[in-house]
Formats: sequence, C-alpha cells, structure tokens
Amino acid sequence: MLNKKEDLIGNPVTEEEMEVFIGLNLVMLIKKSPSYRDCWSSSSDLRDEYIPSFMPLTRFSWILGNLHLNDNNLMPSRTYVRLCSTWHQVVGLIYEKNYYPTKNIAIDESMIKFKGRSSLKQYMPKKLTKHGYKVWTKCASSGYCLDFEIYTGKVGDRVETDLGGKVVRKFCDGLEGKHHRVYFDNYFNSYSLQVDLREKQVYACGTVNASREHLPELKADNKLHRGESDYRISDNEMVSFMKRCVYLLTNFHDP
Repeated sequence: MLNKKEDLIGNPVTEEEMEVFIGLNLVMLIKKSPSYRDCWSSSSDLRDEYIPSFMPLTRFSWILGNLHLNDNNLMPSRTYVRLCSTWHQVVGLIYEKNYYPTKNIAIDESMIKFKGRSSLKQYMPKKLTKHGYKVWTKCASSGYCLDFEIYTGKVGDRVETDLGGKVVRKFCDGLEGKHHRVYFDNYFNSYSLQVDLREKQVYACGTVNASREHLPELKADNKLHRGESDYRISDNEMVSFMKRCVYLLTNFHDP
C-alpha cells in the first residue's frame, strides 16, 4: 500500500507505483463499475474495499489524467502528424515478443468507444460501437492481438484507394513462407491482393464483393439449386473464386 505522503498530487511516479496503477486497471476490467470513482465511493453498495487499499482516488485520478506515452521532444509538429506512433511501436514489439502467431490469423477492424472531442474519432453506423477510434487489428485464433494500427483518417485532400489491401499487406510482412493462413472480410479482399499474397507464400481467404475488379461472373442465385455452388479458377491457378450462399476468394482452397 502507498504511504499517505505519496498521495500528494504532482509527485513523481515511481516504477512500483506505476505497476500498482496498471494492476488496478486490470482488476477494474474484471470488477466493472459504472465509473472508476465508484470503487472509492462512500456508499457501501458501490465501494470496493480491495482497490482503495492500494491507492487513494486523488492519486489514481492524477496519474490517469496525466499519463502520456510519447516523448514530446521526439514528436513531430502537429501540423503534419495527427498521431505520434512511439507508444504504438513499443506496444507492438511487446505483443510480437511475447506470443508466436498461430496457424490461423484474422485481420479486421474494430472500434474503441469514445464520444469526446478528437480529430481521430470515426463514425461507423453499422458497428455496435458507432463512435470512437477505428483500429486495424491482426489477431491469433486465440483472440490475442498480434499487432494493431489506429486509423488517423484521410491524409489531406487525397482520396486513398485500396486501403483495406494496404492494411493486409502491411500486417502480412514477416509471414512470408511460414504457412500461416490469414482470413479477412470483403472490405479488404480483392483479386490483386490474393495474387500478391500467394506470390509471397502467404495463404489468404475471405469473403469478397462480386463487383470487385478482375472477378468473373458466376451463376445467379435463382439458377443454383439448394446446396449447389459455382466457381472459377484463375489462369495462373493461384486464386479460386467461389459462390455458395456468399462469395469467397481464396488462394489456397480447392473449390
């Protein structure tokens, strides 16, 4: 437990104190309350006797409000950079160091809920979490996050094309020739992406929009009997385009 003299707001944070702070945040993920302040509440039906025994509310709130994961001396001008990636690089190395990717890997987008003011905030009407930070993620089949990247939005007035393909190509760096199987949805998938990954010996599969470039026309739904499917194979035999309820594009499955 911290001494009372360490409760003074503005005192330098020690390594031990930071470990306690991180530990309390992990406990709060398990013992969820409407607000973290409720753990220190004077009301018996809200108060948690365990958490306050390690750190006073004033000290916890001060660390939470001042925690900063970038070196300001190394940060570029805000005019050009919307998000400094120093902390992301550090966390990404920790993820990579502590967990070897499984055979099956998923790449997708997720949302971190946030309703405050931020130039990075996105609105995704079809997501369960509609307002917040949009994050590209690469995860193992166990659910472990292998890598991530926060989407900072459009750069200038330039319209970015094939954003999903660029995300997949970046996350697949280092997977070449290791026989991993990468899965993603139709936002990312395309014929050119499948060919690029296969040439790098990265196996990939995902749903796809039938209107994407370089895809042939398959039988209409009303011409397929129950349980029937249709498919085409590329001339180089690298990619298969299949239809059975949904459209599927893969570079390692036999139709």
